[in-house]
Amino acid sequence: MNQEGYKPETAEDELRESFEFVKIIEDSVVETFPFDSDEERNSFIEKIESIKKHFNIPCAELIGNIHEALASLNNTHTYLDQKGKIYFDLDRQILFEAGKFWTQNKGQVYEVVSVDGTPINEIVRKKIEGKGGGTADFKIDRALRYGLTAKGPAAAVLAVQDRENHCIELKSKYANKAENQSLVLEQTCVSGKILDGDIGYLKIDSWDDGIKINSKSIADLVEKRLKTLAVCPSIIIDVRQNSGGNSALAERLAGHFVNERAQFGSVIKKDPKTSELVESKLYLDPRGDFLDKKIAILTGPMCLSANEMFILMLKDTGKAVTLGETTGGGSGNPKSLDLNFSGQEYKLSVSTWKLIRNSGKKLENIGIEPDIPVTITPDDVFDQRDRALEAALEYACG
Repeated sequence: MNQEGYKPETAEDELRESFEFVKIIEDSVVETFPFDSDEERNSFIEKIESIKKHFNIPCAELIGNIHEALASLNNTHTYLDQKGKIYFDLDRQILFEAGKFWTQNKGQVYEVVSVDGTPINEIVRKKIEGKGGGTADFKIDRALRYGLTAKGPAAAVLAVQDRENHCIELKSKYANKAENQSLVLEQTCVSGKILDGDIGYLKIDSWDDGIKINSKSIADLVEKRLKTLAVCPSIIIDVRQNSGGNSALAERLAGHFVNERAQFGSVIKKDPKTSELVESKLYLDPRGDFLDKKIAILTGPMCLSANEMFILMLKDTGKAVTLGETTGGGSGNPKSLDLNFSGQEYKLSVSTWKLIRNSGKKLENIGIEPDIPVTITPDDVFDQRDRALEAALEYACG
């Protein structure tokens, strides 16, 4: 079951390596993951024990079985990733809106029907299988962002149709876009402007503390933008494309809108000494400066993790109204472990907590519902009409 170029000395060494690899994963999850019940814990252990009984299988199949066991926990932050693996993604972005798949060509929007002859809904459905955690829409978005990949540079043919159901074919290359995407994110992760009616608009696409622009963090950039919006009585904060990062950066921004310490949720974690679950409250501390603003936050299924915490910091403390769609549903403060197996390096991520809202509702796999839901239709997508922003502008002016 070894990878190409890697050969254990004996078959016995190979089996021992497999056992130790699976055992480390089992112990890491059992010791760290905040299981809801003994039944959930025992079910996971049973799946791992089943894997231990069937080691004489190809490496890819063994890794697949581990993925399935971890996915059974239905947690967005608990997974196994192969490190250093190069992914070739479609260079033509495909989005999911109004229950359909979309792409653009020369400024015009098209509905995507298939990729290389296979219906795209079938492709996405298969990519979702074996992936744990998150709302249904989040899983679809994740499959589109990370699942439409190839083993190397190649090309694909997308069958698409316009509003009148006229069909055409669009070619799309598979390319390693990681470096370019990182550069674009660094340049555009924070933007702001003043809209008609003196309404401020602030767009934040990440809370990643690894992104630095001229030695400035995202929080620095956000605060700089906020100063230019200080004259605005209302501010729309658009975090629909933000899938998380460092919650401390998010807290810096949210703190500007509270004047006293406020609880915005709590987390359930496992006590390392007793293995008992304990609940700790989460608080937002004030930073001042922008207390008198009317705040509207645009949300959607790509919102996850630290970004969902940011939303809760303002929504569940009564400082902001949210508009749009339900968020992705996942916060884990994961613990990471580097592993070597069969000549490859892997990273095991295990969630250390489960977040509970002030209302007592869980966040994982449920998400944060908007205060003002916005329904998007296929006609809106064809017209490239941003209904959520329109609703936010109406709220800000009210």
